[in-house]
Order: sequence, then structure tokens, then C-alpha cells
Amino acid sequence: MKLMRYSYNILVYLALPFAFARLWWRGRHDPAHRQNWRARLGYIHPQTAQRPLWIHAASLGEVIASEILLRRWMATYPNMPVWITTMTLSGAKEVKKRFGDRVYHSYVPYDTPTAVKRFLTKLNPLAAVCMETELWPNLMRSCQKAQIPFLLTNARLSLRSFQGYRRVNALFKPLWPAIYVAAQTQAEAERFIALGVPLAQVTVTGSLKFDLQLSPQDFERAAYFRDRFGQRPLIWLAASTHEGEETIVLDAFAQIRLTLPTLLLVIAPRHPERFDSVAALITARGFKMARRSQNQIVEEETDVFLQDTLGELLHSYGAVDLAYVGGSLVPIGGHNMLEPSAFAVPSITGPHVFNFLEITQMLTQANALDTVTNAETMARTVIDTLTHPDKRIAKGERARQVVAANRGAVLKQTDMLASLCQVG
Repeated sequence: MKLMRYSYNILVYLALPFAFARLWWRGRHDPAHRQNWRARLGYIHPQTAQRPLWIHAASLGEVIASEILLRRWMATYPNMPVWITTMTLSGAKEVKKRFGDRVYHSYVPYDTPTAVKRFLTKLNPLAAVCMETELWPNLMRSCQKAQIPFLLTNARLSLRSFQGYRRVNALFKPLWPAIYVAAQTQAEAERFIALGVPLAQVTVTGSLKFDLQLSPQDFERAAYFRDRFGQRPLIWLAASTHEGEETIVLDAFAQIRLTLPTLLLVIAPRHPERFDSVAALITARGFKMARRSQNQIVEEETDVFLQDTLGELLHSYGAVDLAYVGGSLVPIGGHNMLEPSAFAVPSITGPHVFNFLEITQMLTQANALDTVTNAETMARTVIDTLTHPDKRIAKGERARQVVAANRGAVLKQTDMLASLCQVG
């Protein structure tokens, strides 16, 4: 156990130069990658004497998922400061966009004993809350030593991740008794318990993603995007796509256009560093493209609209007739299918959905989701869905009902957090 911890720490320290080199390299395209490096070594400057609630949301997706919980918490405890850490620049930008000056932000320290200890000594949080499956041994150990309550909220643990943790469980075994888990599903709760988290410290709360509440402003913003998409009769969105998926989508699109020649395809890649390469791929395939980042409009001859911006995907879902949710035709594990469902937009997915297995099963059982495996099955499914409007609308409504029937996680997770913070 000590040998594994010692080996882990050596590896982390050895990785630091490469981590900073990677940030410097990425700074060629966005200089913000080269800023605030001291925070990654634990050097922060708390701006409040009151102990804050600390939330760690690693990247863009976790920040978006945390918003519902944080807004509920801040409405209930408006005088308690909130400190958010992220790992990625996109996450940092999303914190600023969604919360402005209502929260404090820094990058999370890299997981070395000295950096984490320095960070926690300065911050002295009332509790540590990590979103989904963001587990770092030295961070957990330092919270344990400082007696800082540690909650893994909206927690998910796929079978693949469980098997990975089990292989290195000697590193985590002494840490599990000190954490609390708000698990999304019973299966994930059982996996955490099997790893060593005490039964009494694991609660099944459901997923915060079901608690998405759309406002009139959300529908207005979706209508804005429908207008940006040229008010085409039919619009298909390929969202959160990863490398290798755009090729499959464009292959399917070429087949679909033989039946639906006016169909507009919207592609929203998951990672901003791939925006230009996806644009080049679209052009190389001979499709005429408009880019959101360049404020280009959809004209009659436009084939593909590239949504090469961040933070606008939710409202894009509300502006289309059918969505493919990416990260699922390649072994990424899938992405959130509940955002289009909340807008009553039916979805299709690929077979690799191990990060959203239960949600996928629920939507599939409700006949609200189709699974495809390649360009041919994708083309057939899109054509069938879009040429049968009554069937498409009914499928979207069933998806919306799945979301509505499973709300309530935010109340349960807020109550768990309040108990750990000993506030009433």
C-alpha cells in the first residue's frame, strides 16, 4: 500500500514538467492556457475570511452539470461563499459565463502532496464536493487528514471505471471510508460499496441531469438558433462529436441527402481544439459550410452549419428536429442525452454508452432513443425518423416524459451536502 502510494507520487512529480509543457503548447492558440499556473501548484489567494464551500468541476461538462446544484445551494445559503475549481480552460470560462462574480474560481492543484496541502491550508473549505468521478488520491488523503468532509456528488462509476479502480484499489482502500457518495444509480452505488465505501455513506440520489428545468428564456434562445439555422424544414444535429465520428456522420449525411435534399446538418464538436480540423474535413468532403464562430449565416446552398463555439449546445438541441449524441460511435462512453429529451427532441446514439448506460436503457425502454452502429444504420434511422413526423413528435414527447418522471436529485444532493456542512 505504501509502496503504491510512493510510486504514484513519483509518477505525479515526474509528470509535472510534461503537464506544464502541454499547457504552454496549447497556449499557441489561446494564451489563457499560459495563465494562472501558480494555482496548479496550490498557490491561491482566498478573498473571504469565511470558510467557503469548495466544488471541483473538472471540465466544461462537469461545470454545466453542477449548475443546478450550485444555484439551489446558493439560493438556500446565500451568505456562504462558494469556491469552484476546474482542471481545464473551457471549464474555467464556463464558470465565469454561468456564475460571474457570484463565486470564486481557481484551477485545481495538480495532485502532489505539497500542492494539495498548500491549497487546502489556504482555502480551509467547509466541505469538498467533487462532481461525478473526479477522484485524486492526494486530494482525498489531504481532506481526510484535515477532517474536511468529502462528497462525491452526482457520482457515476461505469463497469469499466470500476474495474480500473479495482486494479489500483490498494491506493484508494484507506481513503474510501472518509468519503460520501451521492450515486446516480443503484448499480453505481453497489460498485462504490464493493470498492470499500461504507454502505451508510452511499446514497442513491439519481442524476442531476434529470433536474434540468427549461425556462421561457431557454425556449427563446432555442428559437434564436432555429433562425440562425436558416429556418430549414428539417435540421439534424450531431452533438459532442469526437475524432472519427464526424466522418461517419458525413458519410450518413451524404446518403440522407439523396432522400432529404434540403436537410441541414449541424455539427458541434466536443473539444474546441478540433474545430478547425472538423471544418477542414467538411470542406474536403465537398459540403458548403457556415461557421458559428465567424457569424456566418445559413444560405440556401449551405449543407453543414459548424457550431464551433462553447456553451450553446443546450439551446441548439431545442432548435433541431433530431439529435445524434456523440462520444458513442467511438469508445468514449457517450454524453448527456437528457438535454435534447428535455426539449422533446428525439435522439440517436451509438453503442458505446457505458458512462450513461442506465439513462440509455431508460430512454430505449420508453421507445424514445434509437441506437445505430455505422453510417448505413445512421442514415436509415435519420431518414425513417424525419420522414414520419407523427412518429418523431411522439418519440420526442416520450423522451421528455422520462426526464420529468425522474427529477428530484438536486433536493437529495443538497440535503446530503447540508448535513455534511452541518447547516440547517
